[in-house]
Amino acid sequence: MRQEFLKVLLPAHEIPDKAIVTKRTGEKEYVLRRSITVYREDGEKTTVTANDGTVFLVDPRTGDANAFGAGKVLGWHATRYQILDLLDPPEDK
Repeated sequence: MRQEFLKVLLPAHEIPDKAIVTKRTGEKEYVLRRSITVYREDGEKTTVTANDGTVFLVDPRTGDANAFGAGKVLGWHATRYQILDLLDPPEDK
């Protein structure tokens, strides 16, 4: 059975981390992240965490990331089950 995705317009702070999103009227997909990890050539890594009120939109094709205010309305591409989990989270999480 093929999963159907719905586009739900929500402020970024209400969308789960690692969700697939688009800008409100756009079609280009991004991954919403609250932190990003940068791996250096020498094996060291640095994690950059967004300030409160900020999220990162990461282009999955290029890895480019931009910071946006968490109040920005985005289109969350989610299955009905993901939406239900957001509205009524399971007790065991």
